[in-house]
Amino acid sequence: FKCYDPYMQDKPFAEMTDIKYEFKDTCHVQLVVYNVYGEAIDTLLNEIQMPGYHEVTWMGDGFPTGIYFCKVTICDTTLTKKLILLK
Repeated sequence: FKCYDPYMQDKPFAEMTDIKYEFKDTCHVQLVVYNVYGEAIDTLLNEIQMPGYHEVTWMGDGFPTGIYFCKVTICDTTLTKKLILLK
């Protein structure tokens, strides 16, 4: 699968950020945001999706400024990236 910028870069965001991704086969997709302690704080998605381009928005406005990690699992492949929330 493929994730798109700016999600793939360590660019700070305020209040919300879009996680954009694409894949070729029907798959189970899970997106979970973790804090720096490794605690899951928000499940953005946990469902079967059809192939193609998808976009999910994380609303970070209810969370304090800090560093978070988004774990994207599509089929059996997992990618974890850093998210920097600045308010």
